[in-house]
Formats: sequence, C-alpha cells, structure tokens
Amino acid sequence: MNLVVGSGPSGVAAALALIERGQPVTMLDVGRELEPERAELPRRLAGLAYEDWPAADRARLAAIDGPLVGGYPRKTTFGSDFAYREEPGLMPLDVREAEILISFARGGLSNIWGANLLAFGDSDLGGWPIDAAALAPAYRAVLRHVPLSAARGDDFEPLLPLHRDDLEPRLLSAQAERMLGDLERHRTALHRRGIRFGPSRLGVWTRPAHDHAACVRCGFCLHGCPVDVIYCSSQTLAKLEKHPLFRYEPGLYVERFRETEAGVEVDAIRSGPGDRRPEGGARVRFQGRRLFLGCGCYSTARIVTQSLDLYGTDVTMRESQYFLIPMLHGHAFPRVAEERLQTLSQICLRLGDASVCAHDVQMLIYTYSNLYRAALRRSAARFVPPIQHAL
Repeated sequence: MNLVVGSGPSGVAAALALIERGQPVTMLDVGRELEPERAELPRRLAGLAYEDWPAADRARLAAIDGPLVGGYPRKTTFGSDFAYREEPGLMPLDVREAEILISFARGGLSNIWGANLLAFGDSDLGGWPIDAAALAPAYRAVLRHVPLSAARGDDFEPLLPLHRDDLEPRLLSAQAERMLGDLERHRTALHRRGIRFGPSRLGVWTRPAHDHAACVRCGFCLHGCPVDVIYCSSQTLAKLEKHPLFRYEPGLYVERFRETEAGVEVDAIRSGPGDRRPEGGARVRFQGRRLFLGCGCYSTARIVTQSLDLYGTDVTMRESQYFLIPMLHGHAFPRVAEERLQTLSQICLRLGDASVCAHDVQMLIYTYSNLYRAALRRSAARFVPPIQHAL
C-alpha cells in the first residue's frame, strides 16, 4: 500500500501516477469541504442555461466580497474561506513579518487559485537540482488530466512549451484583445527590453464535453465558478474515488511518520463521523510500503521536522513576492460592465532582466471584474460619481 498525504494538486498527482502504474493508494487528508449552504446557489445555477439565471442570484454572486487584506478583498469560494481557514490547535506556526496560506481543504488551495498554468523554464529553476527538460514528462502526464486554455504560437512557446496538443479555446475580453494588439505592434521593442507576452494559459474548460460543462463567461470567476469549470484537484479526486485501487480517508491530521523494515508507519488524529476538525480526536496509525507527502510546503515541512524531532530548527522557505499594481488604459470601453467576461487573468508578461531579478518576473493582467466596482465604491472616488463611472 502507498500512502499519500494531502488532496491538493501535488497529492492528487502522486496518487494518479501510482494508480496508472497499478499501485494501490490510500490518501490521508483533513478534507474540509465547502459549507452546504454556500454550495446550494452554484448547484442550482449549474443546472440552468446562463440566460436563465435569475437576476437575484446573479446579484447575490456579484455581492460576494472576501475579507480585506491590505485593503484588497481576499478571494473566497462563494463567500467561504474554507480553503484557507485556520484550524485552532493545528499547525501552531509563529509567523512574523509574513503572510502565509495553509489549507486543510479537500483539493487544497486549488479551490481558490488563479488557474494560471505557465510552465517553469530554465530561467525559473536556477539553483534547483532539476531543469525544464527533466520536468517536461511530468508536465505532459499531469496535463492529461488538467484542461489547458491557451493560444498556440504565443510569444512564450519557444521557451515555455505547452506540453499538450489539444487545447481549450482561449476566451479574451475586449480589453485584453485591445491590449494584446498594442503589445503586438511593439513586439520588437519589447523583446529588446526582455519582455515577452501572450494570453494567459489557464486551467479552464472552455468547450463542453461528456464529463464537464464549458465556461459561460458569467464574470464570476473570482467569486467561485458556478459551473465548476476552473480546474480544482478535488475534481480529479472525485474520479479517483471510483477506482478500485484508491481509498480516500478524510478527517485525518497527520502528525508524524517513521520508517520501518516493512516500509513506513504514519500517525494521525482522526475526527468524528462527518466532522473535519481532527483536533482532540482519536489517534490512529497507518502502515504502507511508501509514503508521499503532498500537503503543501508548510504542512510537509512540519510533518518532516516533527517526525525527525527537529524542534527549534530554522527552516527557510522560498516564496514569490506578490504585488498588486493598478493600471489604466488610455482607451475607454463604455459597456465593459455588460460584456460576457471570463475574469481570470487575461494576459501574461514576462520580464527577463538580470539587473531586476535573477529569475524572470511574471506579470498577470486582469481586465474588468465586479471586484473593481466594489473597490471603487469603497474608495474616495465614490464621492465624485462621474470619476467613479469613468474609472
């Protein structure tokens, strides 16, 4: 038996690779799920054509606004923070001068990710013991199970291959189409400055198939996808649960592991039936031939250090610095609020300039979404309606 900890993208990818090789897998997971009352609205809308969505339900979706962090709303799933809500008593980290996200959710942080699927290139992997060529087979294997909405022949493809032949159509807003045209006209000058560009590559189904719907461009991507076409590893987990070689064990908080002559033993805390709060629950032990830790960098590091009794040991995490920068375009789009939109990132820019950073800097351009309107209504612009409307 192979034991996998975590149901996010890493854990699910490990389970898939093992199952495809005929290996039995037991997945151990806390597995917190979206609250039933939050799931009721998207479940109802998913059964209707977009044109038949009641106006009141659209208004409810548009009104969803996450908790503010640094003045910006944090992304939620239909108003729920279940994907990153802290669990009292578990993962007692002392975090200073940093902001981190840890997930105990079924599907992990893929419940709220931005769905961007641009591959890593050699410029991203400097200092790591692996290169882009070594990753290529894994990218191809994973993309057999994940949709890729992308444009063939974009500016990135010579450096960052798509690793997949069948692509989902790429849906762009009018604003993004205009900006891509501007970038294309200045391609030579941008290349001289180390800038490449193209439509964002997204893990989204944009055409229907027998086992999934397609994006309806409802504009609520950043609130939670009502038709469930933004990839989340819980979608693959649901398919794995139907496989005879796979067993899913939710309600488990893994504490530590130990290697034995027969393989590995894993100690965990189990919650009660129907509960996803393992704190204070019964302790259980699992045995397997091999253990795969795929529960996020913080939880994985916690399990390893706790298993090795490395208390008081400093652990350095590598992270990407993340900034939000407002941008205005000189061209107006008077009816942008009425456009059928996909509101995930539309355009990606990559800057390769060693004087700025040793690695490429990636910039994602988002065009209009209802979140901007909500932010403007909280800003000083609300006191001058013409300016608020123009912005």
